[in-house]
Amino acid sequence: MGKTYKRLKMEKFDPSLLRLQDSSYAGHYESTSWDDIIDQMNTSTETLTVFKDTPAYEHQWASDPLYEETYSLWKENDFNFNSIKWRSYYPGIHFDGSLATDIASYLGLNIIHSCWISRIDPGFFAPLHCDPFVAEIHDPEKGELKRYAVFITPSELGHIFILGQDHLYNFPVGTVIKWNNPNELHIGINGSMKTKYMINVLGY
Repeated sequence: MGKTYKRLKMEKFDPSLLRLQDSSYAGHYESTSWDDIIDQMNTSTETLTVFKDTPAYEHQWASDPLYEETYSLWKENDFNFNSIKWRSYYPGIHFDGSLATDIASYLGLNIIHSCWISRIDPGFFAPLHCDPFVAEIHDPEKGELKRYAVFITPSELGHIFILGQDHLYNFPVGTVIKWNNPNELHIGINGSMKTKYMINVLGY
C-alpha cells in the first residue's frame, strides 16, 4: 500500500511574524466559496490558456517579443520543459465575473486591468519569470498600478510561490499578498499531491 500524505495544519497564523522583502500582507478575503469557483472552472468548456511543452506554445513563446527573452533563458539553462505547465482561467469566461469586482472592491481598486486564476497541477511548475505585459499596461495617469495574489486552496506540503526574495507558503485560504513591484520575478511550484490555485489581480 502506498504512503498516505496528510495536509500540514497550521495552529495559528500571525501576519506580524512575516518577514517579507518584496511583498506585504494585505489582509484576508473571505467573500466567496472557492470550492464553487474551482468547480465552475473545471466544468467550463471554454478554451484555456495553457503553457506546456508543445510545438504551438514553443512557437508562441519563442516568437512573442514580450516573452522570447524568458523562453530563451529557459532553453539556455537546460530547463526540463516536461515539468513546466500551468493553466489560466478568466472571470466571465471560466468562472463568475462578479468575483473580480468583489475582490477589487475589497482591495480598494477603482479599475481592474487584469484578473485570472492560475492553476499548477501536482509535479509541475512555472519557472523563474516576470510578466512583461505588466510594463506595457502601466499607465501613470491612472495612478499606481497595484498587484495582488490571493491563496485560494488549502496549503499543502509542496505548494510554494516565490516572489522576489519572498518564499510564500503555508498560508490560510483567503490570504492576500501585495506585490511591491507588479513586474517582480516569480516562480510557482507544486511539489504536492494536490492542485495549486491562486488568483491574481492587477488594477488602479
